[in-house]
Amino acid sequence: MVAELWISKDMISCFKNCIGQKNYKPFFDKYKKYLCKDLDNLNNVLLNNETNMVIAQNMRKFIRHLEHFNPQYPGINGQGAYVAGSEREKINNDIENAILGMNWDSFYEKYIPYIDDIIDAAREQKIIFVCIEHDSCWYPNVRKDITVSFFE
Repeated sequence: MVAELWISKDMISCFKNCIGQKNYKPFFDKYKKYLCKDLDNLNNVLLNNETNMVIAQNMRKFIRHLEHFNPQYPGINGQGAYVAGSEREKINNDIENAILGMNWDSFYEKYIPYIDDIIDAAREQKIIFVCIEHDSCWYPNVRKDITVSFFE
């Protein structure tokens, strides 16, 4: 059976509201079980790009940054040391900057194409089916043309 992840307008709106409140906890309290349920399946997606592989293999760890975010003490709670200059260190630094700065624009712009590649490969390989709601329609990925309005 293929795992499914439906990213609804409500989920996106909740995330945006949490950014505005500078607190990710309400988002994670509401969607943790839903988000984390099938993320481990991404480890099974066959990918041919190092950035895609790092994101897919570490998605759950990256999501944990949100889970452990504390607005009173916003430092990142130990993801461990990475090889200096490695792809994993770069991605980890970018996600830390997005979380701590409460500004995801740069992260989205840089990584949405990679995430779309992962989503497409996972769907083609029948590992996980992702669908994203935008303007009362469902999309198979976060295409560049809807990204701007999608996350504003």
